[in-house]
Amino acid sequence: MLNRLITAIVRVFERWLPDSFVIAVLLTLLTFALAIGLTDTTPIGAVEAWGDGFWNLLAFTNQIALTLLLGYALASTRPVNALLLRTAGLVRSARMAYITVCLLTGLIALLSWSTALVAAGIMSRAVGEACRQRGIHVHYPLLVASAFSGFVVWHQGISASIGLTIATPGHFLQDQIGIIPTSETLFSLWNLLTVTAILLSLPVLMALLHPRDPAQITEIPDHLMREMQPDPDTDGETRATTTPALRLERSRLLALAIAALGLAACEQPAGNGEAPGDGGTANGAAPAGEPTVEDARAFLENAEAELARMSEYAGRGYWVQNTYINYDTNWLA
Repeated sequence: MLNRLITAIVRVFERWLPDSFVIAVLLTLLTFALAIGLTDTTPIGAVEAWGDGFWNLLAFTNQIALTLLLGYALASTRPVNALLLRTAGLVRSARMAYITVCLLTGLIALLSWSTALVAAGIMSRAVGEACRQRGIHVHYPLLVASAFSGFVVWHQGISASIGLTIATPGHFLQDQIGIIPTSETLFSLWNLLTVTAILLSLPVLMALLHPRDPAQITEIPDHLMREMQPDPDTDGETRATTTPALRLERSRLLALAIAALGLAACEQPAGNGEAPGDGGTANGAAPAGEPTVEDARAFLENAEAELARMSEYAGRGYWVQNTYINYDTNWLA
């Protein structure tokens, strides 16, 4: 009964569900039509609002792209890749394959959602290859679905965007809900129990979806088959034919140097653009009359009051802009 239901749902999605980018375009056009039809927004105003809002997402887009890039880099490192491949080698049955990839992806998602996305692809492919080499008949589409299903708990982990945002002072909803620490959200008892229940039940559910009819099983395609432990240093080339350019591209020294610069920059306080020693004495020491504790306390109080005032103004402005999309509200936001 469950297999027939899932098969019917899969057929519907395969026939009617387009690519995610197409869905984004269709939703954009739908929003455009609703803005013109249900509000006093003109077509030109809707186009201008869409264009202005689109470029406002550049910072967020860059953050997401960087997160995915770093997650891919982490999942592709030798220790993590070796761990994933070693885990794939422990699979001894089809149902164990579905449970393994789902559970492992879920555990990684609790630590880093971007790493989990990449690890799900690596794990499903590695397990599919290992099972085929051992004669274990695994339904590869279900195996991939199992791996990415474990990703469902990412927003209950330590990389959850909402949980971290509302715990950050000065967030855009602070006036309405205040600052909610992660001890009341991500690390609360109800959240931990929910995550535990999902990680215990979801892998078993995915394993129960294994097709009973062997004719319905689709194993990993031939073009995805590769060696279980490829040498990342060679990429199919011998060391004798490696060029100086390839050596530079794979240089650990360069990677460590830029990583060290990044870590050093993170440790430095925000500067004001002045050269070292500017505004101080001849030897770069702090000038006489250093701020007192009372001065620092007064500065923080004034800064918090100003930040609260600006946050309320910005929040109200963005609410009006999102509710009434026109040229004037875009200007206010």
